[in-house]
Amino acid sequence: MDKFRYYKWMHQLAAEKRREHSLITTNINLSTIRKVYKTEGIIIDSCKGKLRKLKAAYFCDDDGCSVLLNMKLPKEPRLFAMLHELKHHYVDQDNLMCCCQEVYDSSPVIEIGAEVFAAEFIFPEEEFREYVSGFLQTSRVKAEDIVHMKYHSPAHVSYQFLQKTLERLKYIEKGEFKNIQFMNLHAQIYGKSYYRSRRT
Repeated sequence: MDKFRYYKWMHQLAAEKRREHSLITTNINLSTIRKVYKTEGIIIDSCKGKLRKLKAAYFCDDDGCSVLLNMKLPKEPRLFAMLHELKHHYVDQDNLMCCCQEVYDSSPVIEIGAEVFAAEFIFPEEEFREYVSGFLQTSRVKAEDIVHMKYHSPAHVSYQFLQKTLERLKYIEKGEFKNIQFMNLHAQIYGKSYYRSRRT
């Protein structure tokens, strides 16, 4: 299977699993995904120490399946990481005992597929396009638009998620807003701290 068909499959799988667990965009959060993990028999091993750049890792052997999760991650990246590892549970457990940086280096399509699955699970592309169209007064996306998108988003997404998705769908150029401090811009627009006003 070529990579484009593989990524399309990941889109379809995300939609299928959302339906299977009766989930919609507005109710996908850490709590509901923990319930999915429980239903799927996945144990969460919480790590509060230093994991360097590792966000999460999936393990599956004779003792069962588990995800090592970096609990120091903010909520939105932690949610994305949990769904990234969930893809490995659905698709890769027969082939891989551990899905982490070493796997990405040797099999990037597998890991990119997990990112595609997680993104589509959290905020389906069709819904995302409709949502973005409601914010744009012109064809050009401004940094302020991204702040408003984040603040009002029906999905629990980070600024990094928004930028990557906007780049992938050709709304913005790659790295166009890399020097923007979005949390500071949020405070300027809404007059309050990002952390105090963000949705949980």
